[in-house]
Amino acid sequence: MHLKLNISNVQSNLTYNDIETEYQPIDNGSIVTCGKDSTIIKDKSHAELSINEFAEKIQDSTVKLESVEINICNNVKKQNRRDIFNSLLKVFQAKSSKLHVSKCILGDLFAQEILLLLPFFQAGEFETIELSNNESMVGQLNEISKLEQWKKAKILNAANGKFEIPIENLFHFEKFTISLTSFSKEDSKKIKDRLYEMEHFGDGCFIFPKTNIIEIARVFDSNFYLGESALFDCEVNYKCFIVEITERFFKIRKG
Repeated sequence: MHLKLNISNVQSNLTYNDIETEYQPIDNGSIVTCGKDSTIIKDKSHAELSINEFAEKIQDSTVKLESVEINICNNVKKQNRRDIFNSLLKVFQAKSSKLHVSKCILGDLFAQEILLLLPFFQAGEFETIELSNNESMVGQLNEISKLEQWKKAKILNAANGKFEIPIENLFHFEKFTISLTSFSKEDSKKIKDRLYEMEHFGDGCFIFPKTNIIEIARVFDSNFYLGESALFDCEVNYKCFIVEITERFFKIRKG
């Protein structure tokens, strides 16, 4: 089962087991709609009501969740966002045990918010981390990559948004896609130098703004001089890796 919480400046939505509940503000309260049924609740904000319902679901031991998704839209005003996130954090702090799910999806969260939430998920239990953000809020992932939850996950999907991280902190994943603020010749060298360490790695993709393909490609072939893309086969410790490079992405997969 999937539990999804979306909070924006104008409304909140909670989806559980494909059933969506919508929370909208009205004067002195909120209107809660699920299917054809609507209820007016006084003196409660739409964010507060949705978080309370979210709390009930993750506190219920009979609810077996496969994935949890949390999105706090970047249009939420700063003070409101602080209050909303603190309320959400208290929900996790009140839980007697860590959350056992196979996938964690966090959207439009600041790096510090991710850093505070991930420890409440059981390390080694969830296989997939999905992160996304608005491009105006670059995700600094260096501290997050030190968490056990990060180190023990198998798949990372961070294709939507912009992130910064030392790329060597990605190679424990079996599969990853990440959108970076930049990609350099030095990054290309790091990948080549670490190929022999990639025991469990299978497939990786770096997405980045337009860059100099010649500098990046020459790390793998010093004779490369021209072209919109490059394709190389690399053999390390009897393992074959296929490298594809363009001016906007770098893909590597085990052959």
